[in-house]
Amino acid sequence: MNDDDSSSYWLNRLDDVMINMTHPTSFSLLDAVASLGREMGPETADALLADHPALFDFAPKLEAAFYDYAAASEDSEIRRLRSMKLTGPAAYCDVMSEKVTNTYNRVSDIFNWLDFAGCDRFVMVGCGQLPVSALHVHDRTDVGEVVCIDVRPAAVADVDFLAGKLGMDNLRASVCDGKEFDYRGAQIVYVANMVRGKTAVVARILETAPQDVQIVVRAPAGLG
Repeated sequence: MNDDDSSSYWLNRLDDVMINMTHPTSFSLLDAVASLGREMGPETADALLADHPALFDFAPKLEAAFYDYAAASEDSEIRRLRSMKLTGPAAYCDVMSEKVTNTYNRVSDIFNWLDFAGCDRFVMVGCGQLPVSALHVHDRTDVGEVVCIDVRPAAVADVDFLAGKLGMDNLRASVCDGKEFDYRGAQIVYVANMVRGKTAVVARILETAPQDVQIVVRAPAGLG
């Protein structure tokens, strides 16, 4: 199969997944796209995106599906945790469900190249209902203050519940837009994947945080 035939084959397959097939849930759509991506491999996928930039028109649909999937997953985990009976403080890694394990471990790379030894204040922007990255930092480090911010009051209320449920005295949440938050005293700021307007958020971090602040910006890959 030559390059043109190969591109046509994968484009047709992607059209089937994104246009021709009916997906009853956001998870089934994401699973189909992920399966196709694994089948074609990263080199073929990158080449296809480079040669056919119109494929990025699918990004908003996939972003919306991922948001719905993430929100549903977080809500399910929060409801499970609410039903648990704990006798004392607990690390989140000791009580999390198996479904959350991959998400929890995905942040492990930051511990290889960020200096947490001198971190007194860690801020997570766009924490959502279940701030897995912040919880991982809490479980694994001695950071004095772990601050989670989100624009949704309901999400912040769930984070406050988690902090109380697990006995995390140094973890707190606030309703705030990352573009308006005061990052004074923060040694590390983590900007979550689904935060919009990341350029403005980073500008605000640089404006208000210490000069030596370490910034992590998670971004969607491929089609989002």
